[in-house]
Amino acid sequence: MTETPLGDHIVAFKIWNPQGRILYSTNPSLIGQVFPIKDELAWAIGGQVVSHITDLADVENLLERGQYTELIETYSPVQANSTHEVIAVVEFYQPADALRQQIQAARASSWIAVGAVTLLVYAA
Repeated sequence: MTETPLGDHIVAFKIWNPQGRILYSTNPSLIGQVFPIKDELAWAIGGQVVSHITDLADVENLLERGQYTELIETYSPVQANSTHEVIAVVEFYQPADALRQQIQAARASSWIAVGAVTLLVYAA
């Protein structure tokens, strides 16, 4: 995955089983460990895709915390083809910098549009 375009945007990932055990991780020391199931993981085990910006405060994020201050954390359920039962959850991390830049650009564009409309209304 590291040599694919997707790998350029993902800095770490984990595969969890529904009982909270890490089956695979880009941090090998986590493989086999069991952690409490937090809300986001529980929602993914329930079949939802969950994504948010994390401050990496969770105990299993020690490696990422050493390199980043925040990341976009996404949980995606993996379902069995025949039963659609969630058999695992993939958790992956992306840098939040690009998202923050897009938000700032959208905010600036919005303010320019609001300012232009306000000036047009005022002139009319």
